[in-house]
Amino acid sequence: MNDDYLWDRSGEPDPEVARLEKLLGRYGSTWSAAARRRLPWRRKGGGKPPHSIWVAAAVIVVILVIAATAFVVRFRWRSGAPWEIVSVEGTPTINGELVSPNDRLGIGQTLVTDSRSRVRVRVARVGTLEIGPGSEVELIATGRHSHRIAMRRGVIDARVWAPPFTFGVNTPAGLASDVGCAFDLRYSSTAGQLRVTSGWVDFDGDLRSSLVPAGAVSDLRQDLGPGTPYWDDAPAPLREALREFDATNSAESLQRVLAAARPRDAMSLLHILDRADRDRRGSIFDRAAQLAPPPAGVTRERVVAADEHAMDAWRQSLGLGGAKKWWLHWRDALPEPRGR
Repeated sequence: MNDDYLWDRSGEPDPEVARLEKLLGRYGSTWSAAARRRLPWRRKGGGKPPHSIWVAAAVIVVILVIAATAFVVRFRWRSGAPWEIVSVEGTPTINGELVSPNDRLGIGQTLVTDSRSRVRVRVARVGTLEIGPGSEVELIATGRHSHRIAMRRGVIDARVWAPPFTFGVNTPAGLASDVGCAFDLRYSSTAGQLRVTSGWVDFDGDLRSSLVPAGAVSDLRQDLGPGTPYWDDAPAPLREALREFDATNSAESLQRVLAAARPRDAMSLLHILDRADRDRRGSIFDRAAQLAPPPAGVTRERVVAADEHAMDAWRQSLGLGGAKKWWLHWRDALPEPRGR
């Protein structure tokens, strides 16, 4: 496709763009004669609207067409098309060959950085991926609706603006799926950490899953998958108790978690509630309700019975935002400031 067509209509249009223009064209003039007679300048005896009205209307139509076209084009991506290397620091390699700016990362190719290397890659047209020092990343799938990499070790910083689950990262601990957001992911040989800075990330392991909101962290283990999310300012006793509870599921570690939790840590307790056995749900509810009282209608009985609607209502009352409202995080589409 010739992208210049989007701006000055030169060259041949993409078939999808032509279809969109045809669909929008039907709305160019749909007012009836009666509706036009009710316009202000008609009622005052004027025969035609002011010239500025026509100019403003034309500008609005052009903006809407450009915005809609850009939106469609943004998510179009040929299956298997390689990703662009945007910037390079140090001496990273792709399949053993040195990388330079404007190179491409293709399906099945592995990008490796040493302790002094860093690479920024464009994720199709939906975001950017910064690969930090000591990393090994392979592009395993890319297409119109899905982009996947495998991260074997290292550090990545992803910024994506796209519908939920468009971008994902396979790790030895499980799959991190973007829900319209920005996040950092670190992984060594057997453990790692996920930190979400905007939106949400859904992390699915073999044994359990975690939905991690912005401002929260989830520890990762190859044998256990994602740990219970906690806020990045959580006190050390709570973080330590959560790690022990995730590993042992013991009653003692659970009591330590409940005792160390602050009011805002109700987010972590609700995650534990989702995974807990019925005989533990009552005590977890009691502590969480002390810290963040549930909304009307969310009762102890409903939560102990694992009523999903009650749990959803309680989570929403914590003000965590909507995990599916990816379009609200449009700033994630902007270039990331350097020096972060």
